[in-house]
Amino acid sequence: MFAWKIWLRWFIAAALYYSGALFLLRRIKTAGYPVILNYHRVLDGAAARKQAVPPGMYVRPRTFEKQLRYLARRYRVVTMEELLAERKSINDAARPLCAITFDDGWRDNYEQALPLLRKHRMPATLFVSTNFIGSDHTPWFYRLGHILHTLSEASDDAGDKLLSSGLDLPPALRRWLATSSAERQRSADAVIEALKDLPAPELESIVGRLQKALIVQHSSSNGNGAATLDWRQLREMASSSIEIGSHGLTHMILTQMPLQEAKTELQESKRCIEEHVEVRVGGFSYPNGNHSPELETLVRNSGYRYACTTRPGPVDPGDSPYALKRIRVHDDVTFSTALFACHIAGVFKLV
Repeated sequence: MFAWKIWLRWFIAAALYYSGALFLLRRIKTAGYPVILNYHRVLDGAAARKQAVPPGMYVRPRTFEKQLRYLARRYRVVTMEELLAERKSINDAARPLCAITFDDGWRDNYEQALPLLRKHRMPATLFVSTNFIGSDHTPWFYRLGHILHTLSEASDDAGDKLLSSGLDLPPALRRWLATSSAERQRSADAVIEALKDLPAPELESIVGRLQKALIVQHSSSNGNGAATLDWRQLREMASSSIEIGSHGLTHMILTQMPLQEAKTELQESKRCIEEHVEVRVGGFSYPNGNHSPELETLVRNSGYRYACTTRPGPVDPGDSPYALKRIRVHDDVTFSTALFACHIAGVFKLV
């Protein structure tokens, strides 16, 4: 987002928040409906830059704490299971329900988010991709993002050298490599989004070919630094008012694979969490939010009680429990309390 747009939002948000107009607007727009917040990572700016984490993937610890303070005043923060049980009992006079969720299973959820949640006595729900727990691997999009970040900081002819090497790459990536270094920095996230439509095996193959072509060691090319949780940490989190749910095995987009493979992702990830953490798993979060009626049925038949998407907005009482909406929260659009309050109230487009 352009800087002037961010500051314009900040000005409008501050005017609404500090005038008290937001409180009335929130009641009109959401009618006391529950909200589910979708976080990924909690990192300070230096760590985010070092790991090449895009702005839409993290909030800073100080931002997260400001948000928790606001939620404590305006919402009743519950786990996803509690929200699911109470979501149809809308009471305009009471504080609306709110569930805090994290996707993927990053270590900073334990190191940064958990202490703040404990401090403010708030529960949360964590959806993990089990193949990465306790390993030195990260999801394909994170590894690709780190590679693209490396290329975007390289000289303008770095892309030309890769293109002339005869490397088999999809059109979106070839067009990106043909641009200048400055343009590559601006559009790296857009390339990742464009590639999400490809089948899972092809995505892994693309990342592997790029890693090999760049002659980059695996530990540095994925920006890992042991960035994912391990099972001990998950067990500790489960004992601290953190509900553990599944985000699949591999974080591959389920709509891009045969239903039988999706079934394996759903059932094996659930079994793995229940075995290692010794909790009953009732929740699922669709990787990238992609879902379909067939997948919703498969999730239900696999023993889950609910599933979350990335469709923005509050949870309507009539929504299917297998296609629950969530509001994405990241630092660049919610860095102040006023921006955060307006964001989850739907004043701006919920992204």
